[in-house]
Amino acid sequence: MTDLHSAPSFENSDVDVRLLAALACGLVGFLIATPAALWLIYGGAVPSQVFQAPSIDASAPHLQVDPAQDLATFRASENVRLSTYGWADPGRRTVHIPIERAQGILVERGLPGWSR
Repeated sequence: MTDLHSAPSFENSDVDVRLLAALACGLVGFLIATPAALWLIYGGAVPSQVFQAPSIDASAPHLQVDPAQDLATFRASENVRLSTYGWADPGRRTVHIPIERAQGILVERGLPGWSR
């Protein structure tokens, strides 16, 4: 029979409150220390400037009405560039040459840094 006037008791298998508080404090400390440590280690990786996206004219959509003709025009411009001489970058004084001539130069001279 139990004594109704005895002091209330608790179960001995409950979690220790101090352990629970220590784990909570450890978690909060970890969550504060991790970003601080990453900032110290990788602080230089964050760009100092924020790049803005180029503005887009959203007034009207640009539709591709004839994809086959657009592809043919694109391929024709590539073929012209691959078969003619011209300036690639006049400011740097670089030119483009026909692909057949470039292949001939490679066969004649080889690639720099490659042994034959």
